[in-house]
Amino acid sequence: MKRRTLIPLLGLWLLCLATPPLYAQQQGAAPQGEGQTGNGQAPARPKLSYSAEVAKAESALGWARVYHDSYKRSKEYRYLKLAGDQGLRAIEVLYHTQLSLDRTQRFYYQVRKKRIYLCTYYQMLKEDSLGFGSRRILPEPTSSRCQF
Repeated sequence: MKRRTLIPLLGLWLLCLATPPLYAQQQGAAPQGEGQTGNGQAPARPKLSYSAEVAKAESALGWARVYHDSYKRSKEYRYLKLAGDQGLRAIEVLYHTQLSLDRTQRFYYQVRKKRIYLCTYYQMLKEDSLGFGSRRILPEPTSSRCQF
């Protein structure tokens, strides 16, 4: 074998050694790096940066607006439900982001302001759901997510 073809093959072989086998994941085994830690508890959720968390919340808000616009055009409950789900997801992300920040940081108050806006927006969605009867009212945000 020539030297030019040997080096890429060696790199491919090393890459195969570094990746976990696919059959272990297909049989229900936890992917490497996940699962339980040595003390029997599940590992904590990896902390994302402030900007990544806010981007995730803004993306969910964007989808909530898209679904709400679709609801306004079609008056179908499923779009309102999707908008509510995305709104709750954004509120949840911002709530946990705010908990991870100190009150002395300006980002704390920026996140709080966005969360107040999202809670107001979700209340508007909830008011729209009142026209569908008591069984289809959007749920309240869990615990203190919208209490200030």
